[in-house]
Amino acid sequence: MLTILGSLLGFAGSAVPSVIDFFKEKENKKAQIEEFKLQLEAKKQGVDLDIKLFETKKDFEEQKLLLQHDTALGQQKGIINSLRAFVRPFITYVFFLTFIGVKITLVYQAIKNGSDLNATLDVVWDEQTEGLFAAIISFWFGSRAMPAVKQAVASAPTPNAK
Repeated sequence: MLTILGSLLGFAGSAVPSVIDFFKEKENKKAQIEEFKLQLEAKKQGVDLDIKLFETKKDFEEQKLLLQHDTALGQQKGIINSLRAFVRPFITYVFFLTFIGVKITLVYQAIKNGSDLNATLDVVWDEQTEGLFAAIISFWFGSRAMPAVKQAVASAPTPNAK
């Protein structure tokens, strides 16, 4: 009995590498077929890739031209050009200082009236303030993230796509 069991186990043990090789080869062939399908699909979409490359280059050139324009404005001389360069930062600083002043006054009045600090902070840092700060951060730093967002939106499947 042990001889038969040993023989069966020996045969099974010697057959295992062959069986594993069979399944590996099957998986490799399946992967190759999938790779060929992807290559065919990529060739079909070659025109689409060229369009995306063109759009990316166009966006890059637009950003470069905007930076060159701003740099050129900063290098010009004269009182009018100085005022033009000063307007946006001045308005930003005035509005920011006004915003901070209003929030500090609100906190001061709440503390003076004996309000709870947590409730005061909920009033001071509300959804509108969060939205305002999100808009400001997006305005100043969003241009760096927009190419990635545009790519994610473009590659997202549409509801009507099949």
